[in-house]
Amino acid sequence: MANIINFRNSLTHAGLNNDSANAVIAQGYNDLASFYQVKEEDINNMVVQIHKSNHALGVNANPQVLIGFGSIDRLKALHYVLVWRKRIGNNLNVAVTAEMIDQYGDMRVHFRDRKEAATESKPERPPEMKDFAKWRVWWEKWDSYMSQIRGVADIPLTYVYRVVEEQPDEESDEWLPDNYPDPDDYYNRVILLDGPHFQIDNRRIYDELKTLLIDGPGWAFIRRFERERDGRAAVLTLKRQAEGDAASLVRKKSAYNDMRNAKWMGPRKDFPFDKYVLVHQRAHNELLELGEPVPESQKVDAFLVGIKDPRLATAKDIVLSDAVRRQDFETCQQFLKTLLVNKVEQDRAERNVSGASTGQNKGKGNKASNGKKKIHTGRYSPGDWHRLTAEEKSRVFELRKDKRSGKPNESGNGKRNVSDVSRDARAENAENSDDGGDAQESAAKDAGNQFGSSAQGRGKKNKAN
Repeated sequence: MANIINFRNSLTHAGLNNDSANAVIAQGYNDLASFYQVKEEDINNMVVQIHKSNHALGVNANPQVLIGFGSIDRLKALHYVLVWRKRIGNNLNVAVTAEMIDQYGDMRVHFRDRKEAATESKPERPPEMKDFAKWRVWWEKWDSYMSQIRGVADIPLTYVYRVVEEQPDEESDEWLPDNYPDPDDYYNRVILLDGPHFQIDNRRIYDELKTLLIDGPGWAFIRRFERERDGRAAVLTLKRQAEGDAASLVRKKSAYNDMRNAKWMGPRKDFPFDKYVLVHQRAHNELLELGEPVPESQKVDAFLVGIKDPRLATAKDIVLSDAVRRQDFETCQQFLKTLLVNKVEQDRAERNVSGASTGQNKGKGNKASNGKKKIHTGRYSPGDWHRLTAEEKSRVFELRKDKRSGKPNESGNGKRNVSDVSRDARAENAENSDDGGDAQESAAKDAGNQFGSSAQGRGKKNKAN
């Protein structure tokens, strides 16, 4: 009798009048435990059936039997209260208050919206696990993927393999929802790892895990759970294998080696300063997770030792003499990064100024320190060549001719070869392209005379003499 009274009172708290509440009870639900058995999607059909049955009475129909859309939504919220009381192992046949219905009604909408969002986003599945050496990265991807997938229990599937199997003690503050930043975290901790919701979600975890391990080394460790498709046992077994004492020692050694071997030699495209910082930060995170946090001063020391860029030598001394930066890795690396960025910008600005200055000198005729134009036998740019006077161009031709004929130049070296002469001839051809065909022909003729028949003739004449 008490159970029926609790059920009727709960129905009125959901917004139904007494006649409508009695009509629901007449559908065969004698208490809250029996009402829990109905599926939420069948509640609409139940209400339709109540209205049809009452309408069929004709003149004897009860006008007070009316369940509107608002009441239907609160009936579903009442049902959701029972669903979660079952999931966390609480008694169902208790008085459900209006406040409880409001709370779980909001939670129902919250979880529904999150589930729809997760379905639309289509989270990326992690890759196959091929190597225990890459366990940490793989596990982060796996756990992130599972945290975005919601199972039958409406919360992320990560609850299936939570570390603590038992629920909190009855007097524990862990039962207080306000102690958690998110409803997902609360229900992840208090939900029972048992019952229909867990059985379905547990098997799904196993199926997901199997596809990622079957071709790798991890399959051998979880294959024994194939028959029961025990996802929780498989995940925790795999985790113990990858994070046991032996594996932890290997990971610690690897993290320390990463810090010790990382070097910053200066800016490089394939290894920017941010990447050097990241190597150290990942090592710190790894050691912290393994229960061996690195002291801040030790982090800074290892970080500074690896910096070999001479431009940061003074900055390193500043860090070592500053008590704040010396004891805070984040402050230290931010200081050095800011300084490095400023130095790069300064170098770029100086190069721009230097380039502009060089351009101005060229525009003035490439003058020497005494104010006169530099005359040389090398190649001129089109602009510099056109700025030379006819006399200066003739002087260039004479110097080049002397150079080709083997006469000692200013450096005392008169040795020439075919490539030198040809190169000078091509330079003259390019420079004289706007000066007329005579100069171009003369340059080509001079180059040919150096190694052609004229040169051989002169050689024979000189020999005869």
